[in-house]
Amino acid sequence: MKRSILIFLSCIALPAYTAGFSAHVPKGWKIIKSVEGDLNGDNQVDAVLVLQKQDKANIIPNDSMGQIELDTNPRMLKVLFKQADGYKTAVENTTLIPPESDKDNGCLDDPFSDVSIDKGRLKVSLQWFYSCGSWWMGHSDYLFRYQNDRFLLIGYTNSQHNRASGEIEEYSDNYLTGKRKRTTGGNVFDSSEDRPKVKWERFKKKPYHLDEPYRHPRAER
Repeated sequence: MKRSILIFLSCIALPAYTAGFSAHVPKGWKIIKSVEGDLNGDNQVDAVLVLQKQDKANIIPNDSMGQIELDTNPRMLKVLFKQADGYKTAVENTTLIPPESDKDNGCLDDPFSDVSIDKGRLKVSLQWFYSCGSWWMGHSDYLFRYQNDRFLLIGYTNSQHNRASGEIEEYSDNYLTGKRKRTTGGNVFDSSEDRPKVKWERFKKKPYHLDEPYRHPRAER
């Protein structure tokens, strides 16, 4: 009985929770993920929304391998700063988080994994899993910090492995130091083949801010 009451209360509380952000959701879009935490150091509880457009015209048939239909509706990452009278939009980005489906590859599952706030930093996590056409799978994490009135990408990690051979490839970029940690030679299945080697590299990349269009580096695989 107590379990039933708790489930009922959680169901009626959910609309009140999302209603606080409804003014910041464009018409024809919906919230698929929201998190709260202080992002600009003012001890106020800010919010991060992941939105997805709801347009049936963007759900298209797939004539190749994979899913029958592809939902290519765009997604938006929106950061809201808490103010005395509500929330203020700090930044919007429509290129970092890909659509649920890739119109050029019906075998790719939904790449969105998670958004989170930790120690005042914003993390966006993506994943790459192919139900057909590729043995490789992996994930990427983007770490942003608010400084000089913008969200700056300070760290990026990419890790992938082959589901057949167990081969691992991963690297981590520190945009503050300009150093990349690249690890090769690992294996998730065979301990005798698991001989990871670490190599440090210097890299030069233009600083990326969340208010700019983003081009995904997954073309590397």
